[in-house]
Amino acid sequence: MKKLYVFLLTVLAANAFGQDTTAWRMVGITSSAEVHFFNDDTTDLYTFSSDASTGHAIFVNPADSLLYTVLDEIGGVERNLYLINPFTGDYSLVHDFTGTHINSADLGENGKIYAIHGNGGLNPSEIVVLDLNTMTESYLITSSLTDSRALEYNPVDSTLYIYEGYNDLLYLINLSDTTESSVATTGMNDELHGAYFVPEDSTMFITAYGGEIYTTDNNWIDGIYFGDASSSIMDLTGFPTLRAAAPAFGICPDDSTLISVLYDVPSVKWFMDGVEISGATNDSIYASAAGVYQALIEIDGSGNFVWSESIVVANYMEPVVNVTSAGDDHLICAPEVIVLNGATGGTLQWFLNGDPIVGATFSGYSATAPGVYNQMKTNLDGCSDTSDVSYIITIDPACGVSVAENEIQTIEMYPSPVTDNLTIKTAGNMNQIMIYNITGQIIWSKEGLNTQQFQVDFSTFEDGIYFVAVHVDGAITTQKIVK
Repeated sequence: MKKLYVFLLTVLAANAFGQDTTAWRMVGITSSAEVHFFNDDTTDLYTFSSDASTGHAIFVNPADSLLYTVLDEIGGVERNLYLINPFTGDYSLVHDFTGTHINSADLGENGKIYAIHGNGGLNPSEIVVLDLNTMTESYLITSSLTDSRALEYNPVDSTLYIYEGYNDLLYLINLSDTTESSVATTGMNDELHGAYFVPEDSTMFITAYGGEIYTTDNNWIDGIYFGDASSSIMDLTGFPTLRAAAPAFGICPDDSTLISVLYDVPSVKWFMDGVEISGATNDSIYASAAGVYQALIEIDGSGNFVWSESIVVANYMEPVVNVTSAGDDHLICAPEVIVLNGATGGTLQWFLNGDPIVGATFSGYSATAPGVYNQMKTNLDGCSDTSDVSYIITIDPACGVSVAENEIQTIEMYPSPVTDNLTIKTAGNMNQIMIYNITGQIIWSKEGLNTQQFQVDFSTFEDGIYFVAVHVDGAITTQKIVK
């Protein structure tokens, strides 16, 4: 592990915390292996350097949003891939390239890095591929460039763009068939070396050895002079600082979403809608309210800070669930069916006595047994809810009594109203007792009874209506008890 010493050209904002960098957050690698951060007018924000001798490429991996660079540590020939933490200055080796003279590189689709060899190596203009998933290298093509320069992957057309410079040509490598073509460019005759595709604008930023920075039109051809950096920028890229966990950018009622700094940092302060959140100084925060979240991140313990990008968190709507039946029928006699009606849309699931009913995933459900019924709905935002009040179905006392039902009908529960102890007597073998409140929540249960008589202590229950479900020899009956 090497240490990159970070120095910040401090520009304090009106709140005295630090320069707001959310407009750009661009970072570049210089020819002397300095990592250079820009303001949105290409002036210096801060720069850190190391004992590496040269720098060549820098880019972000979309799979982890972290910053990668190609550095040389031994004098211009051993150019390898590193992972950088810009807030502490730490960097570590990711891959030792077999081809040592990488001149420019970028990460394309499916975790593949495309790198071109410079003229000082054994294979000038050869393009190799490093698969980050398997850490294996493969040969792609040897380009016809006379002086290999700024390579960048363009996701719009899945093509490698290589701006040669000096001779005013742009080389295009079609990755689907590795064919090569070239077109003339205008306005960029400097010694170009690096490029960065900006997806928000569908343009390229292009850098030269002398510090010149250009942008292109939407055809990525004509160069437009943008400004000068104070150093020889070899390559540059956009620079994210935060990650939002699923469900990203939205929260369900009584829920939160995790927002984290991508790196280990010396210190951090969190803000919502521009106001500092008191006590929020960890590397992550659970956003439990809608708003715009930002982190003010300290750089290398220097007392200097940089603003993160904004994370906008919205409130998701909770689904509405209401369980009813035609005629509000709560009494059942076998083989009677009570059709229950619930919510529509989204993902639905019916429950009986707190357990999901297999296959009951539609708006309606045909109930054939007594018990406590409810339905859960999950909407398209991923928020879930059940009905505020469960639907209770009990055996109708007026039912005709069969042999099997006779045991259910001989269940006795007394007294009702109950003050202290509720006595339950059954003709059959009592296995389990569950007590529900009016909303269908189980507030008391006991199983493995193997008895025909049991007492439940109601003295600690609040006054109200309860439903007592008793399992007798595999059958369930539910009765209403008043406290």
